[in-house]
Formats: sequence, structure tokens, C-alpha cells
Amino acid sequence: MNYLKIGIKKAEFKNRVLARFKINITDEELDHLFTKLDFMKSDHISWDEFVTYLILELENKSRDTVKSVSIENPIVDEPRIINSGHRSSIIHIAFSPSVRLNGTIDHEDGKYISMSKDGFINFWSLDLKLLRSYRDKSLYASTRGTWVVNFACLPDVNVLVTSSTERELRFYDTTSKRFNLIIVFVSMPFCVNHMFYHFSENLKEESILVCGDLGGSIRVIQFSKEDKGPFKQKIGVDFLVLKWDHIMRGKLPGMKAFNILDVHTDWVRQVSYYKLLGSIVSCSTSQNAMFVGDHHGSKTSIETFCLSEDSPLIVTGSLDCILRLWNPFITNKPISLLRGHHASIVKIFLQDEGRKIFSLDKNRFLKVWESSSQTCIQTYSGFTFECSPMEEFSAYYNDKNQTFIVGGFKIASTTCGRLVDELRSDGKTHCGPVSIVLYNKLFKCAITCGMDSNIVIWDLWTNSSKACIRKAHLKVSMGITTTLPITAATFDPPHQYLLTGSSDGSIKMWDFKIGICLKNLSVGKNNEVTKLIWLKNRILAVGWNCRVVEFADSLSGKVFVSKAWELRHTSDILAADYRPGQALATGTFNGDLIFWRLETGQSYKRYNVTYPTGLLKLEFIKDKTEKKGDGVNYLNKSSRNSSRGKKERNNNNISVNEDNKKSIFAAKVIKPPVRNLLVEKGNPSMERNLAIHCLIFLRKREMLPDQGTLLTATENGMIQVWSHHPSGSFITAFRAVHIEKDYVICMLTDTENEFLFTGTVFGYIKIWLMKNYCLSANTQIHISMPLYRLQFPFLINDRIRTRAKAALKNQPSPILLSSYKGHTKAILQFEYIQESKILLSASADKTVRVWTLSGRYIGCLGQNKPWLKLELGVDPEKTNGSADFRIPPDLIRSGSYTTLKVFKGAPPIVTKKYDVETDFIISEEDRKYGLYGKRLEIPRLGNNYNFPRKQSRKRRLDPLDETTSYIPVFRHLIMAPWKPVSRVPTPECIRQVTTKSNRAVSNVESSNESNAS
Repeated sequence: MNYLKIGIKKAEFKNRVLARFKINITDEELDHLFTKLDFMKSDHISWDEFVTYLILELENKSRDTVKSVSIENPIVDEPRIINSGHRSSIIHIAFSPSVRLNGTIDHEDGKYISMSKDGFINFWSLDLKLLRSYRDKSLYASTRGTWVVNFACLPDVNVLVTSSTERELRFYDTTSKRFNLIIVFVSMPFCVNHMFYHFSENLKEESILVCGDLGGSIRVIQFSKEDKGPFKQKIGVDFLVLKWDHIMRGKLPGMKAFNILDVHTDWVRQVSYYKLLGSIVSCSTSQNAMFVGDHHGSKTSIETFCLSEDSPLIVTGSLDCILRLWNPFITNKPISLLRGHHASIVKIFLQDEGRKIFSLDKNRFLKVWESSSQTCIQTYSGFTFECSPMEEFSAYYNDKNQTFIVGGFKIASTTCGRLVDELRSDGKTHCGPVSIVLYNKLFKCAITCGMDSNIVIWDLWTNSSKACIRKAHLKVSMGITTTLPITAATFDPPHQYLLTGSSDGSIKMWDFKIGICLKNLSVGKNNEVTKLIWLKNRILAVGWNCRVVEFADSLSGKVFVSKAWELRHTSDILAADYRPGQALATGTFNGDLIFWRLETGQSYKRYNVTYPTGLLKLEFIKDKTEKKGDGVNYLNKSSRNSSRGKKERNNNNISVNEDNKKSIFAAKVIKPPVRNLLVEKGNPSMERNLAIHCLIFLRKREMLPDQGTLLTATENGMIQVWSHHPSGSFITAFRAVHIEKDYVICMLTDTENEFLFTGTVFGYIKIWLMKNYCLSANTQIHISMPLYRLQFPFLINDRIRTRAKAALKNQPSPILLSSYKGHTKAILQFEYIQESKILLSASADKTVRVWTLSGRYIGCLGQNKPWLKLELGVDPEKTNGSADFRIPPDLIRSGSYTTLKVFKGAPPIVTKKYDVETDFIISEEDRKYGLYGKRLEIPRLGNNYNFPRKQSRKRRLDPLDETTSYIPVFRHLIMAPWKPVSRVPTPECIRQVTTKSNRAVSNVESSNESNAS
């Protein structure tokens, strides 16, 4: 068993472990597995490493049921505070949803209801606007009025019930803005302290009203809600008054009640109905603190509790300031304890199926807990507004719109979590702009880093976040801890560890699988790290310190040995890339481009992208602040600020400004005519040197003097092509944008250097075909454009040339394969998974979006919508139909014709065949009556048409009648003259009836006269 202590190599691991358990894997899978097990990169696997790997894999398996890990703080906004409209503090708040006639519940339409102890009840809209107010009064006249204790909403029968110290339950009809008393239960054994109402959308299922009183007993009322059940008001009866004993005997038709006596020895603090178990739950501050269907309970007092309907979980809060998590099937001890409050807990509610727990204490501090890790992730103090510790208050949480309301003398509301409008957005990936997106080939996962200082590990194939490292980079100043943005990140060559850099110059090495920081490095105080390169046995870091800093790659030891390369730059380094075994290229804010020998760290060429054909002399810049014995030397603060100038950066966009100044190499620069190609007329960048925002090596190409191997993107919208050969130089440049003031800030290429992906400040994604571009004549290959037209919808011909194609009218190469707007803000980084043909784009709009190679939208990491079927090594367009791909909601209305064509896959346009003879042959009649450029003659409408004349009549006003004390105004109104009204002809049927009646009347009169005579 000595090999367990010493470790075993790859061959021994295969023969001793895998062969024993009859596990057959390929050599490639063995390499991946051994790399995962070799944490220390020693080419040996110890027993501890093997067990650690098994534990981590088991933990990852348990996370598969969790859709995502929370990144943003659940509560980010300040509360909205309004007046309560009550004379005294609010004692209870509830929400009454609208219930349709078929029994369905509409939570988007309803009312909030608040009540104070003096009996005043206010109804509020969803946006907390006061609708109306009522008052709950006792049947018996009293000079001091009633003291209301609690109320409950019965929305399915439009009834509100209140309890008071008179031991009454009063039921009010709230239909059609009414508030009429319909039933009163009197002579209750004790005053009801809390009520809970449970009802179902099924009209045949009975509703349950659970009441907990001051005597420790529970009263349960059941009734049928068909035709409002027992609450249907009878004609001639204002309201009913019944004793509780009569209700128990069934004197009220349609209602039955029963008691659960002496459950607690003290007041019942809260009652509820647990639908998962079909049981009644209550709590108290007595010894029998909790009741779940029977008399089992905990020994400590319980002030409040919350039930999870989606999982068997009950969370309780008590006077000892501790949250307890219970399994309702195991009542002898809690699952876990959550400590952190400094006052008794009065309100608890859950989110995300019990994964998030919110608890409010009497000091109005709201804490957010994560049940899986049993840690507090946020403490919110926004509700501690102008309140005294002795003030009463009540709280309510609406789980449909995630609104939490706290009411006292004032009402405060806030949103616990952000709701996503799926018609306008797919949600956010990070809380801030996403600066880094990487794909780990070893663990088959994506990693994103943002300006919010969070590192998130994503399962790209299921769109679930497996782990999150919060507050990765922190800064403590004047006792205040602030988070720092992550500006650079990379993996080690085996893809086992992660390296991140921040804006303060700090660098951290992470074991991202378990979220532990292994090492802390630094390139200098307040020097932003813009690029990290992890080579075998060493790490290179560049940034605002204007130089390259090298660290030894070693996990052993507490201190990393570091050294700084020669100081050659005079401005901040914004971009860097390397060619394995050959060269390192760095680009700065003032446009300097320097090539370094990767093995020795010596610079061998220097250019400026503003004047690319002029070779600059390499000069050593002496650092006056250099001190003996320091491993890394840096410029002082004044020189760094003068170099950086007035550069400003924000999270939502990228903008740079610098004072106009002459370079120290300006006298040695030759200004060739090629500058007219690179710098546009009227561009503000003419006032200073062009900045290099990104550069990339084409590593698959050979290093030849006439072959383009390096691409640099400048802020005038051009991409320059260079050769890093010692005899090579600037080759050419091409335009990479089609909108004025737009420029490329990130580039990426595939391993074969076939495609070049570019992202711009305005959020456009472009794909270029790099085959045969800036290659030697003997390396040119044949390009089949029909195959690319079938793959890229952008190449399909349009009737009208669009902006993206019109901008490249005089630029035959490289060929633009696709162009579309992928984000609403700047794109900061790309990542391409070649085996699956999937492109990931990170943007300043806080999202990471996933695309197919042709430009079809797959989704946004962290979205709530269903994820498309993705498989490793399979093109998503083959596993999903064309109708499965969507358009990003925020680009449906703002996307251009070209963008929407790419998103929809652009079916071929069927051109209409016109009849040439009918369209182009002009008849003699057309020649006679056609205009053909001649002006119309007067009269234009012809001699047979006359405009009608206006007939104006002057009306004479009669003199005002001033004979009386007042002027009769209506007498002097000018009215239209009376016109005779023609009589409507009488229908024949009515005429016959009238004739008959007239004859009968005349006969009666004649008979009367004869009798009289």
C-alpha cells in the first residue's frame, strides 16, 4: 500500500484501478481523467487526490437538480416609503387576488389590505395607491370602540373576516366595492389571535378557515363555496348573529366547524395549512412550540414559521434569534440552525423552492440565507426607517411579483429579486458588465467573470450555473470593503486552474472546482491588469504598469518569484498575445506595438499603428523609482498618470480620451501616405495616436516575412495585418466596421485560422473568412463560396445592398461571411467551441449569449426560458429545427434588416417574374394622354368641373330685451325655423283595429241613446 502515499502514474492508475473495476475508457478519456485527478501537476495521483476528486464529483451530481446559483444580491433597490393612511400602526397586511367565475385565481389583479387595531381597513392597488377605506365596528355600542386583532381574506367568496377582543368573528361582503356585514360569530371561547384561509381553484373542494386563539386552541371552519355557500345574503335579513356553539352544532347550513383543544399552553402565534401533508400547522411560545397535525413539537418557543409547498421543509424563527430548518417527517431535532439575527424573528418567507430563506427581525433587519450552504448572503437594512424599537409593524410577501411590504405608521415595499420581462429581455448573466468568458476543455464547462467581481461556472449544455465565487477581488480602504472588477483571466495549459486579474493590480490563482484561492500575486498597486498569459512554468501579466511582469508557475511555496521585463512602453498596455515558442506582442494606448522574444524577454521590433510603415528605434526607458532588492519595479504615480492622461472607463461603454501631446519618438517617425488609409477624415483620433484595443496571432500560419500572422484592431475601425518575422513588418489593413465611430475591441479566431470573429463597441458581431488572406502565393488554396452561402445566411443576395455590404464595396478581401447586432452594448470578449460550432459573446449589457456559427441565437446564460438541445461535438443546427431558434427579445424591434435576416436563417428570396411586354411597351393611348415630364395645363380638373361657391348669409340679431331685471338669454337664441312634420302612415293592422273599436263605441252610444229615449 506504499503507492497510496507515494502516488501512482498514469499507466499504474489504468492497470491497478480502472482494470480492477473493469472500467474501459479510451486513451483520450484517460488523459482527461488523469489530468483532473492530478491536482498538484506532479504526474502522480495520491490517495488524497483520488478521494477529493470523488467527493467533488458527488457534489456536482447533487447540484444537477439545482438550476442555477444566485449571483446578484436578492435585494438591490431602496424601499419605496408611503404614508399608511391609518391613525395607528398597522397590525396586519394581506393580499386578496381576483378569482374568476370558473374558480381560476388571477394574481396579477388584486388588492392589498391593511388594518390597524382601531378597526380601520384600507384597500390598496398593486402599486400601493389607496383605493378606499372602511371601519370594522362592534355590534355593541362602546365609547372606546373595538380593538381588532387580526383579519383574513376569503377571495373566492368575496368576504373579509375580522377578529376582535370582544371574542367575535365578523364577516363582511366586499363584492363590488361594498363592505356590508353579513354574519357575526359571537361568544367565542377565546379571542382569535391569528387566522389562515386555504381554498382551491376546484369549485367542488371545500375551503378551510383556520383560527388560533389566545387559549392555545385551534378552531377550524369548513364550508362549500358554491354559490357563495353560507355567505349568500338572504332577502330581508341584514346580517346573522350566531354563537360559536350553534356553529359547532351545524345551525348554519353549508358550514361545519370543529375544535382542536389545548394544543398549546400559551397564545397561538401563527396558524397555517400544509397542503403537502394535508395538515394544520401552528406555533406558540409555549413548551409545545409547534403542532403539525398532532402534539409533537420542539422544546423552544416559536414566534413564526414558513412552509415550503414544493419540498418537505419548515423554517421557524423564535425569540432566541435562531432560524431552524425542519423536516416535517422528522420532528425530534431540526435539520440545521442559522444564526445571525440580534433580535427575535417575526417574519419568514421562502423563494426558489426553499433554496433562499428570508427572515425579518424586530429591528427590521432582513437577512437572506442560502439553505444549501447554510450561509447568510445578504443583510438588508432598508426597512429601518424612522421607527422606534417599540413600534408595532406587520409584514407580507407576495410570491407572485416578489414584493415584500412592511407596514407600521408608514408602508415600505421593495422587490426581493429581479423579475424578468420575457417579452423584452432574456435576463442577465451577471450583475455588471461581463468582461471574461472562457471555455474549459478539460471539465467541459464555461466560466464567466464580470465587473461585479463574481466568477460563475456554467454547464453550457443545460444552461445551469454549478458554482459561483462571489467577491473574488476585494479592496479595504478606510475600513470599508469594496469589490473590484475582474479585467483579465486565463487557464493554465492543462486547464486545471484559473488565473484572474483585477483593476488594482492583484492577481489570484483559483481552484475553481472548489472555489478556493491558492495564490495571491500583484503587479503593483493601482495598476489594472489587462492581459494574463499562462505558459508552461511561468505566468506573464501586462497592464497599466507599462511593462511585462513574469511570475514563476509553482504551487509550492508561499511567495511567487517575479521579475519585470525591460521597460519599453510609455503608455498603458491594453492588449497582448503570444505565439508559442516564438514571440509576444504588446499594444498600448498611444499606439505602440512591440514584438518580444518569448523565451528571452528581449524586444526586437517596435512600431506605431498610426504610422505603421515607420520602424521606431528601440530605446531603454529608465525607471527613476527603481529600487534595489525589489522583484518588480514600476513607474511612479505621476508618470503613470501622465502616460494615461484623461482615460476614462465605465461599465456600460468604453471610451478613451487623452490630452494632445507629442510622442518622444515623434522626431524619428516617417509619415507615409498609408496613413490616409488608416485614419479617416474628421475622426477625432487624428488629434492623437491611435490606440490598440486588441491584437491576436494567427498561430496556424508559418512565420514568413510576407505572410500576415498578427492582427491589430485600432479605434478608427481598421484592422491592421502584420508579420512578426524579424524581417517582416506592416502588410496591409482592412475596414472592419460599417458605422461611423464604431471600432473593434475584441477578436478571436478558430484553431485552423479559417474564421476571424470581431466584436465592436456598438455590439456588432462580424465573421471574416481568413483563407488566402495575406498568405504567400504558394500557400493559396481553393475556396468554395457556394458552401459558405449555404452555411451563412448573410451571403444571400439582397435586392438592395445593405450597410454592412455597402461599406465593403471596394474591399474584396477578406470576405465578410456574417454581420449582425448581437448585443445592445459593447462586446468585450469571445469564446469559440470548435467541435460544436458554438460562439459565446460577453458584453457590457451584463449578458453572455450563445450563437451558432451561422449567427442563429441559442440563448443567454442564466435565462429562464427553455434551453435548446446542445450536445458536445454536434452542430446545434443539426439537433434543433429552424423554428426552434429565437430572436433576442431586446433586438426584435431595434434589429436591422440584415440582423433579422441572419437571426431567421434567411430563406431564399423568390423574385417575382414580370411580364416584360406588358410593362415596357407604351401604347398610343399612353402617348396621347401621358404626361412624360410635361406640366399640367389650366384648368387642371377640366372644363366640366366647377368648385362650389360658398354661401354666406348674414343673420340679423334682434336687440336685447332689457326691460326686466335680467336678460332672458334663451329668448335671444337663434333657432332654426320650425318645419312641418309629416305624419307616419298608420299600418293596416292598426287601422283595422281602430276601425273596429270606433264602430263598437258608436254602437254602444246609439244603444244608450235609444234606452234613454
